[in-house]
Amino acid sequence: EFCCICKLNSAIAMFKRIKLWYHRRLFMRIYFIYLKHSDKPQDAVNDAYEDLKAIIKVMEEKL
Repeated sequence: EFCCICKLNSAIAMFKRIKLWYHRRLFMRIYFIYLKHSDKPQDAVNDAYEDLKAIIKVMEEKL
């Protein structure tokens, strides 16, 4: 029984790491798009962060 709980916790931790990696990668992609195409590159971080928050919210609502 203890092994099943350990395996479940390990799987949950791995899922969280994958999710975090995905969100970081998505942020960087959005950030570089803003950086390349924006007339105000100093706003790229904030714009990318706001877009990422909106995407995460939509994904959580749909799943």
